[in-house]
Amino acid sequence: MLVDLNKLREHVSYNMWNNGIKPKLMYWHYATRKPVYGDTNQDVKNQMRYIKKTINNKWKIVVPNLCVTRCFEDDEWHSLVFQQTDEEGIPSQEKNSPCVLTIGLFNCHVCGEIYWFKEKENRDLMLEHFKKHQNKVFKKQIVDTSVMC
Repeated sequence: MLVDLNKLREHVSYNMWNNGIKPKLMYWHYATRKPVYGDTNQDVKNQMRYIKKTINNKWKIVVPNLCVTRCFEDDEWHSLVFQQTDEEGIPSQEKNSPCVLTIGLFNCHVCGEIYWFKEKENRDLMLEHFKKHQNKVFKKQIVDTSVMC
């Protein structure tokens, strides 16, 4: 997949300021090849419900040591990183591709599904929630064996 990173940055800049409200959440949608923005608490809740389902099915885990803070246009954004796993909860190199949004905006090369939160507190709450949930689903403490690309 080829993506013009300059156009991506312009698209994100324009859309962030278009309605005068910065989104609470943004992520890359692989099927549409576009960034998606969550402007309301309901948008964020809906996306996190989707993630919970993928953890319930043992498809993904949250990866704490890849969660970082980066700046875009003088605003801090806080990542919540998920990687696809095998049945044992171990991230798989073959199943995780680089996140275009993360490369384009933050010059950070991370594989997986990455959600960028505007508020660190919200990201931290989701991180703790998903860590507890995945340990319950996998019936063990998931050890962070994240896959770097």
